[in-house]
Amino acid sequence: METSLRKAKDEVRKAIIEVSKDLGVTKEIDISHDVDYNCFLKKYAEKSKPFIIKGGATEWPLTKKGLPLFDKMYGHMDCNIRRGDYSTGIEGRGYFTEEKIKTREYIKKITEESPHFKDTYAPYQVTPDNISDIIDYPNWLPSESVGQPMHFWLGPKESYIAIHSDTCDKLVYQAVGDKEWCLIPPHYASELDLFEDFGRGFDVSPINPFEPNLDNHPNFREIPLLKFKVSAGVLFFLPGGWYHSVKSVNISLSFEYKSNPIPFSIIDQEARRKYMDNILTIKDQSKHNRVAGGL
Repeated sequence: METSLRKAKDEVRKAIIEVSKDLGVTKEIDISHDVDYNCFLKKYAEKSKPFIIKGGATEWPLTKKGLPLFDKMYGHMDCNIRRGDYSTGIEGRGYFTEEKIKTREYIKKITEESPHFKDTYAPYQVTPDNISDIIDYPNWLPSESVGQPMHFWLGPKESYIAIHSDTCDKLVYQAVGDKEWCLIPPHYASELDLFEDFGRGFDVSPINPFEPNLDNHPNFREIPLLKFKVSAGVLFFLPGGWYHSVKSVNISLSFEYKSNPIPFSIIDQEARRKYMDNILTIKDQSKHNRVAGGL
């Protein structure tokens, strides 16, 4: 059964698909070295165009000092690790087991390549408030975010996230290690055999774009894939609605900045306000229900 948030995000996703139909086929990702607000907004965000800022974070303390610094500052934190796959389980809802572990212990286990932690991942961890001590916030990235904290992903080599999409614009910071990305334009959603009832406006595809089974998914061969690798110190803009899958080449630590709940590719201001008000109303109601349920 669809939730209100599911329906709200589906409305945004449909709007994204409509505006993205005019996108040309992007065979290589743009690489930029100098970005300001107008460049970001007009050249990339409003046109739903992903791009890389190469070397955009090479001088940040976390990039320079890596996992030892992260461990020193945040190793005492709890880390929720997940075993399983978004693309398995009943009707694609995923099958996971989860456990809580200290971040320091998890870093130790994946650094030692412990077999017990090979198929684990620590996705979508809320970033500590004082993270600004060791990473920056790009001054050209606008923030309309409401109740959307930064998050980080930590995992061993070969960590994999199945094809899915998020409705908000994101900036990704690769802090440690290397990741391979595969992007698919929003208007190819119908070719991805999506499971659309994953919950909370989240959909997922059973297709592994790095090793696709074209016998089971023949339409996938017609999709233009945008593949690239990011390394430590790279910033990468992921427009809302783009389908993406990610695979870690080695131990990886990355962060996301959610710049705004409604992607800038939806230029119409009245539509933006409608979608924003709808999502905020649902989130406020959800918060109220959680509080009431705890009384």
